[in-house]
Formats: sequence, structure tokens, C-alpha cells
Amino acid sequence: MPESTELASRLTKIEDPSNFDASTYADNFTGFMGATVKEGLTPEEGDALCPKLDNAYNAKFFTGYNLNGLGKELKVPGIDKGRATFLIEAKNRTPDDPVFVFNHGGAYLLGLFPIFLDTCRLLYNAIGNDRLSILILDYTTSARAKYPTQLDELSKTLNKLSESCNKIIIGGDSAGGHLSLSLLRHASYPVNGAQPLKKEALPYATLLISPWVDLSPNSKEGTYVTNDKTDILSGDALYAWGKFFSPDKFEDASINFHRDTAVDWTKIIPNKDNVFVYYGTNEVLAGAILQWANDRAKLDSSNILGDKNAVHEQVCFYPNERVESFNAIVDWFKKVLA
Repeated sequence: MPESTELASRLTKIEDPSNFDASTYADNFTGFMGATVKEGLTPEEGDALCPKLDNAYNAKFFTGYNLNGLGKELKVPGIDKGRATFLIEAKNRTPDDPVFVFNHGGAYLLGLFPIFLDTCRLLYNAIGNDRLSILILDYTTSARAKYPTQLDELSKTLNKLSESCNKIIIGGDSAGGHLSLSLLRHASYPVNGAQPLKKEALPYATLLISPWVDLSPNSKEGTYVTNDKTDILSGDALYAWGKFFSPDKFEDASINFHRDTAVDWTKIIPNKDNVFVYYGTNEVLAGAILQWANDRAKLDSSNILGDKNAVHEQVCFYPNERVESFNAIVDWFKKVLA
């Protein structure tokens, strides 16, 4: 049995939902991603293997944590039922209470997995603010709908959320980071096919964990070469996934943010102090991420964290092993919530 097939089967096993072993699950998930790259699977083959776990299924992993509002749906007109649900909602939430909208990673190809939600849970516990809520968007994956469907779903979600929240934070890992940046750009430069973002729905802070800023990489240059043997991803795999996500536009600078020179990102971002970027120094996307953060967004160095010897979004998969980086994200969160 191919390694990818075996690891994919492990991602659906819930032997004891109330005692979720996040580290083992992370091993299986990152192993699956690495195996699809190593085995050279096409996006279609990867999608066929990948389990389809929705918000309701993921919630089963967290029933033992006493999370208020777990699984409560935010009913958003125009998107499928159950796509936007709370991991945790503040008791008697008011419009002045912050809501963090999390967009998961997985190259837009893989769906929602509990390892993403567990990292959000750990962040919530470490932040220690009981007025914070976390909303999870289970966007439509690229095998079922192409760009800009995912952006449309996020924009609609934020528009609906803004009716009951004045303090929206967005963020995500990998593809979820790309989706978050797409939303910010969309607010200033609307994308055809995506619902316009209301002014009151504009996020005031953004967390980016190894954001996928390059959908059409040249695998023969920069960190795509130097980090090819150290990361779980490769430039060729990212190129294939990007093309699958947006066959007509994946090479356009407008969705490859590291070379998006047609717009001024310093004006797109409402407050650059409220943007935090994490990347692993051993990931193939490191060069592109730094190019966006430094050259396009011109973020302060204090808001850019290069996790030494870490691979793609390692802090998301293994927060208990990347303690210093995890704590830096927590500290940033506390600052923007103050």
C-alpha cells in the first residue's frame, strides 16, 4: 500500500474524540502531505485520497474541552449550510467582542482537519481572553470549485459577521494565509465573482502562518532550490496545486502577492502593526514570503518571525515543540486585543 494511502486512512480514525492526540495526528497529516509530494500525485489523485471532514465532523474531536458555542453555525446567506461555525464563542457575545475568523491550509485542495482547530484552541487558551471568539470557515476546496469561490465565501462570511461584530480578525496558515491576503486585497480592489466587502467588515488585524503567496513558483531559483530537501513541500507541487486552484489566473501577479507590484500593499493593509507573519527558515516559500512582507507590505521586522530550521507552517502542526514562536504569536494577539 502506498504511504499516502495508508496515512490518508489514519486521518479519519477517531478512537477517542475526548482525548485527541494532536501530535500523532500532526505526524499523519504532514506525512500525508509529504507523501503526495514524494509520490508525485496529481491534485486529482490527492483529492481522491483525502478524507472529506466538515465542521460537524471536526467538532467531535473537541467535545471534551468544554468550549462554549462549539459547532454553533453562523448562518451566512449564499454559502452552504455548516460552512461557518464557531470553535468557541464568547458567552453573551457583544458587537465589541473580537472574533478571529480562521481559514485553514491545505493548498486549497485538502479540507478542514482537527489539527488546525487544535492549534486555534491552544492559542485561545494561551491568550486568556474570554471575550475572544473563534469562527472556522470550511471553504469549498478546489476540486469542487475554483477561484474566486473561496474568496466569495470568506467575503460573505465577514459581511454577515459584521452585523454582530465590530472587531474582526482574520488569519490562516498556508492557503488560508493566501485567502486572508486575497480578502484584504479584495477590499480595495474588488474581484469579479466575489461579493464586495462591506466597509464595516474590514478586518483590523491579520495573522499569516506560512502564507502561500506564490501560486506559480519557479522551482529552479531561490529557496525553492536551497530548501527543497528540508521542507515537506516542493516548488513543483505548489505549482501544480496553484494551477488546479485557478487554471486561468494562477500565474497572475494579482494572486501571487510576492510580485504584486500593480498595487500598493502598504495602503491595502489598514494597520501594518496589526499584521503578523510567521514562516519557517527551512521552507521553500521562505523567499517569497519575505519578498511580500518586506518589499510589498513593508512590515516592521518585529512583525515578521522566521522560525529557525522550521519547515512549512511547523508552528501550526507542532506548537508544543515551537514554543518560542508560538508564544510570539500569542504576544502579538494580546497586543492587538488590548
